[in-house]
Amino acid sequence: MKTREIARVVAGEAAYRAKRRSVKLGMVPRQAGAQSALSANLFLTLFYLLFSGMMLVAIAASPTLESLIAIMLTTVAVVAFFNLFNVTFFAAVFFSENLYEPLRLLPLDASQTARILEAAYLLYWGGLSVTALFLPPTLAAALYRPQYAAYSLLSLAASAAVYYTTLEAGLVLGSYSRLAKSNAVFSVISAAGWVTLMVAYAFMPQLLISAVEAGNTAVQPLLAALPFVGLVLAPLYPLPALASAILTLSLMWLIHVKAGQVKAPSYHRGGRAGFRPLKPLNRIAALVVKDYELMLREPRRMAAIFYLYIFPLIFLFTPSPALMILSAAAAGTTAPVWIYIEGEGARHLYELPLTFTDIYAAKLADTLIPLALLSTLVALAAPLAGYEPWLSLLFAAVAAGEAGLMLLIFLAEIPSTPSAWTEAATGRARSMVYMLLSMALAAGVPGVGLSYAGPAAATLIGAVFAAAVAAAGYAYTGRRGAL
Repeated sequence: MKTREIARVVAGEAAYRAKRRSVKLGMVPRQAGAQSALSANLFLTLFYLLFSGMMLVAIAASPTLESLIAIMLTTVAVVAFFNLFNVTFFAAVFFSENLYEPLRLLPLDASQTARILEAAYLLYWGGLSVTALFLPPTLAAALYRPQYAAYSLLSLAASAAVYYTTLEAGLVLGSYSRLAKSNAVFSVISAAGWVTLMVAYAFMPQLLISAVEAGNTAVQPLLAALPFVGLVLAPLYPLPALASAILTLSLMWLIHVKAGQVKAPSYHRGGRAGFRPLKPLNRIAALVVKDYELMLREPRRMAAIFYLYIFPLIFLFTPSPALMILSAAAAGTTAPVWIYIEGEGARHLYELPLTFTDIYAAKLADTLIPLALLSTLVALAAPLAGYEPWLSLLFAAVAAGEAGLMLLIFLAEIPSTPSAWTEAATGRARSMVYMLLSMALAAGVPGVGLSYAGPAAATLIGAVFAAAVAAAGYAYTGRRGAL
């Protein structure tokens, strides 16, 4: 088979696996196995052209060389981010779903496998579309401001270099996704990496604004010594830029060599062979322990939870308690993730002497444990932000109320016959409606109390609402009986 044919199959299978598991980090192409390279890249190209259009507007409005350089450096950073995010996501799906194994049956060495993965990403996963981030603004800047054409062309070279390097670096990083499933330390590190990329994505529009504002400051020579970045500043600082070029080429070569050896790392637990003795636990505690062990094998789901936990700490330093209430409700929306962590394995739960009440209690505990830790952090940080201590209690009440309500709604969607518990069972549109309605209740009820009766009453109302939701959950699941 030719490289492109294998690449098409690889991309299609990866897209199918990602959608089957309802993985929501990154872009998943539609019907990757059947579409052409043109259709695979078309939608994302239009999306990136909108972003590069903002760059063009900023270039047209930048009167000075410093502001133009700031925009060009932003272009390099944006290309590096989007390409690394997308290719790492693709490679993580490929390796975590064990799609590497079928390729072992073919007469391919590691470098050929890497080329196939690169072709699959570029042609059928939309990777070529990332070039729309740097080709239009750099070429247009060279034409619009010919006196600074050298900086624009150097920015084009730097962007192309970082595009190629992040392509191969993403393959290397994604290859460790399989290791993250068997090693708790690597799983947490992987989740932290995904959270970092997701937060960077959320604040990406601010990068362009900061670049334009930075146009009034002098460009530092130290910046010119950094890899990739220094290429843009070569006319201003030749010697530091030379060091940057050497570092850039060295980094590209090292990553290229590593990418040519890419494979799925294995991890073997040490210790004696045989069964591990377990301490007896009651049903709820045993389910909670099992859920956390499952979560440690799913760093992307962990990242999705941690991502919503970051914003309460960010909003803590804003003057609006209303934002804190909304962020508390958003943190509570992570509750269904603990249901969907079961996946296909949920069919086996029906074989055990469990009730729907057991599941509700365990999943509620799964959610409330990290929410309690988050509420403690809010309580410790509240005095630094000038908030009263009641804020952490209100935060905990709203988060608990939203978590209990989301679990009640989504458990009602679970059939009584053995089935898989995945996001696909509910549907994305219906899930979004449930989330918005539950957040409106969990945040709106105490929010009204905060507006008309003050913080003490709002906290009491939030606590009563959370208790009422939990009671309703136990009553409903009690009526459903055995799983």
